[in-house]
Amino acid sequence: MSATPPHGTAPPTPHRDDPLTDAMARTDLARRRGRWAAAFGSAALALGMGGFFFGAPSSPEREHMAGGAAIALAWGALGIIGVALGALAVLFALGALSTGGIRIRWATATRWALVGAAALIALLLASPILLTLAVPLAVVFALVAPPGSADPPASLRTRALWGSTFAVAALALVALTVAHVTVWNPLARVPGMGVERIYAEMIAANQLSLRIDPILVAWAALWVFVALGVVVASLVPAIGDRLTARRLVVAGCALLGLIGTTGWIAGFNIGMALADTFLTSGADAAPVGPALRLVGQVFLVAALIIGLAPSRATAPRPAPVG
Repeated sequence: MSATPPHGTAPPTPHRDDPLTDAMARTDLARRRGRWAAAFGSAALALGMGGFFFGAPSSPEREHMAGGAAIALAWGALGIIGVALGALAVLFALGALSTGGIRIRWATATRWALVGAAALIALLLASPILLTLAVPLAVVFALVAPPGSADPPASLRTRALWGSTFAVAALALVALTVAHVTVWNPLARVPGMGVERIYAEMIAANQLSLRIDPILVAWAALWVFVALGVVVASLVPAIGDRLTARRLVVAGCALLGLIGTTGWIAGFNIGMALADTFLTSGADAAPVGPALRLVGQVFLVAALIIGLAPSRATAPRPAPVG
C-alpha cells in the first residue's frame, strides 16, 4: 500500500520510463538509433560500391549475355534500394543526434567523422580487392561482435545447423564460380569451340602457362578452408560457446557475400587470356558470374544490416514489492 505524499510536497515526476524524460533511456535510444543509422548507411555504401564496380547496366546487354537484361534490372533495383537505405540512415542519424545529449552528439559526430574520412580514403585509394574484402571484414570484426552482447549464446544444435548450412552454401558458390571461370564463360566467350581447344589455343599463344590457373586454385582453396573453419569453430566449445545465433548468421552471410563478390579475382587470369588470345572482351560472357556477384552483394548487405542493428530491447523488470 503506497503512502500519499504529504501536503505541500511536489508529486513524483510522471512517466519515468519515457525515453524522452529519462537521461539513461535517452542515451540508450540515441545509441539504438545510431546503430540503425550505421546499419543502413553501411549497407547503402556497400550497394553503391558494388553497383559502381560490378553493376554497369550496359555491360550484360553489351556482351549479348543470356539474361543480361534481367541482371541489369536487378542491379538497378539494388541501386534504388541503396538510395532508400541511405535516406533511412540520414533519418536515423538525425534522430540519434536530436535524442542524445550534447556529449552523445559530440561523441557520435566525432566517431562518424572518422569513419567517413576512412571510407573516403578507401574510395580514393583502394582497389576493388580492398573494398570487397577489407572494409566489410573490418566493419564485421569491429562492430558486429562486441563483447557483452545481450543475445544469449547459441546451443550446440543451433551452431551445428547454421554452421553446416552456411558451409554447404559456401562450397556450392565456390563450385559454381570454378565451373563458370573454367568452362561456362570460355564456351560463351568463344562459341563453337570446345573447352580443350580453347585452352590449347591460350597456352599456344603464351597467355596461359598451365591448364590449371594457380590464382583460381588459391582463391578456391582459401574459401573452402574458411567454409570448413566455420563448421569447426561452431562445434569447438572454446569458440562456439561465445557465439550467438545472430553472430553465426552474420558470419555466414559475410562469408557468402565475400565469395560472391570476389569471384572476379578467380577468373581474372583466364578472362584476360581469353581476351588476348581471341581478341575479344575480358568481361563475363556467361550470366553465372554476374549473377553470383549480385547474390554476393545481397549477402554482404544482409550481414551489415543484421550485424549492426541494435539488439532486441528487453522490457524492464518490475520493482520488487515490499
